[in-house]
Amino acid sequence: MNWNAVVSKEKLCAEFEAVEAVIAQYGEAVIIQDNVPKYVLKPFVLPSDEPEPAHRQSSRVRRPLTVEEKTLLRRKLDSTGKGIFVTYYAHFRNQEDPLVFMAGEPFTQASKRARSSTARYIFRQGWECHALRYIIQKNRAEPEIVQRARELLAQEEAAGTP
Repeated sequence: MNWNAVVSKEKLCAEFEAVEAVIAQYGEAVIIQDNVPKYVLKPFVLPSDEPEPAHRQSSRVRRPLTVEEKTLLRRKLDSTGKGIFVTYYAHFRNQEDPLVFMAGEPFTQASKRARSSTARYIFRQGWECHALRYIIQKNRAEPEIVQRARELLAQEEAAGTP
């Protein structure tokens, strides 16, 4: 915890502009109450404030995954569903609302959100190309899903993503 980012609850209520300055400088402000840290304030990033996709590509994992990473990736793909991952690939990448783009799927709202969350984790880790390769290599999905995975991987490779 950065002690320069600690702010009292009283100061938060009285001088919010000063707290905003702390957040701007340190990326967060830790709010204390009765000399105990209680809250952390961070800026909210809107999707329009996110970096461009080209900037995100620099965070892609270019090395082979470790055994633990492969195991986690496979679990995440199993949780999402390989067909769902490939079918809604662009929606997951763009972090769209799963209740909208998966409206036609026979899943509960909670299931749609959970599948979306696990798929987004794959993207946050930069493992999406590894996931596509795994789906193609295992070839257990329906042929059209495997073919779509090949197309997506070709697009990613053409764009310079590993």
